Amino acid sequence: MAYQILKFLVLGAGAAVTVLAALSAPAPITASVGAAIVVFEGAQQIGHFHANWINYRATAEHMRQHGFFYAAGTAPYNHPRTRRDRLAQFMRETIADESGDWTDTARKAGRNGDQ
Repeated sequence: MAYQILKFLVLGAGAAVTVLAALSAPAPITASVGAAIVVFEGAQQIGHFHANWINYRATAEHMRQHGFFYAAGTAPYNHPRTRRDRLAQFMRETIADESGDWTDTARKAGRNGDQ
């Protein structure tokens, strides 16, 4: 969500700079809106919001797909005795993978910020 909000702010500020320049607005106002664009983009890069958004959506779609498999009773959830346990195992593995990926990303960002 942060990625999308920052992108909308950048787009709005970019459009505002153009309009302010066309209206011959005072230079400090136009420059301030331009500076806001730099801040928004910097926040996005520092927070890795784009990469996090892509990972979030990929995981959500993968989980949704398995939810459909479970609801339909298709493989790997087609055996009545094990289907619930299989779904729970899938969820545990997915959450563990996501937690590990997030931790790796945070560590890399920390190392890159220290340099």
